[in-house]
Amino acid sequence: MCFEKRKSPVKIMCCCSFFAALFGILMIVFAFLLTGNSMLENMEKEDESIEDVRKLIFTILLIFSLVTIVIASLGFCFTWCKHRCFVCMYGIILLPTWIFVLVVGTIATLASVTATENIEEQCLIYADYGTNVELDENTSIKITLDIYVSLGIDEYMCSRSCPCIEVDTKDQWYSDPPVDREDSSANPLVIGLDTYTLPYFSSYQDCIEEKSKDIYQNGDSFNAFAMAFKSQSSYDEIMKWIKFFEDEYDCAGICFPAAFSFSKSIENGRPTKACLNSIKDDLNTAFLGLAITTLLAGIFLFFIFIIQYCLWKKY
Repeated sequence: MCFEKRKSPVKIMCCCSFFAALFGILMIVFAFLLTGNSMLENMEKEDESIEDVRKLIFTILLIFSLVTIVIASLGFCFTWCKHRCFVCMYGIILLPTWIFVLVVGTIATLASVTATENIEEQCLIYADYGTNVELDENTSIKITLDIYVSLGIDEYMCSRSCPCIEVDTKDQWYSDPPVDREDSSANPLVIGLDTYTLPYFSSYQDCIEEKSKDIYQNGDSFNAFAMAFKSQSSYDEIMKWIKFFEDEYDCAGICFPAAFSFSKSIENGRPTKACLNSIKDDLNTAFLGLAITTLLAGIFLFFIFIIQYCLWKKY
């Protein structure tokens, strides 16, 4: 049932058009925030192809947002254009537009809301899957989804292989949950004890770099691992990325929080956040904003589509 006067549906359409266009503008803002993330910018420095992908994604999102804004803004034209052919053409164009925007917004919002649960499920499924990589003829490691596990950080840090300096935060590693060691008898926690030969270490990176020196090659398996790992051509690249994520997101571990950071000192205390969820939270703020604004734009476009039928009537 339509209105008695034409100005009533026109006012409603103008109001809905204003909000749909406003959310379209916000879509551009969140698209910029999403594709301008510091992590992506840092990745671009190492791989130029990532920059091309980022620009492509932003361009697609920009076009998508501009189409939404233009279609929404056409609703203002009905304040002066009273020809019903224009209404019919507008309705035909608006139909696929509101459906597409609403569906994309709904899917994106659901994906954003359920992201944490899905990430945790995938980590549980694939955390143990990996492949063995030969560092040298005598040393190999199993590369898994969580590189912290592959590098044995929780196993060797603050152990007989990498004894740790005395710190005020050491009680954090002795309290629940305890540090998970593959062999607790061989790798007990060693923090600030004076029963081991110096040096003591504040970070796993310091331990790797020190124990990789020739003076430590005495048949110890960890020393052999440290030397083989440090000699890899990709060592500096791996270190740079791990340090970036640990500094940027204050995290350690990929799927689950590691007991120790790789590059940060144990003086900072035991890590509490996994990097994957921290990265997700960082990206999800902009992505969730983009998803919600897209959904709201689609809802207002839908209302415009319903109200515009009233302008098919001859007043």
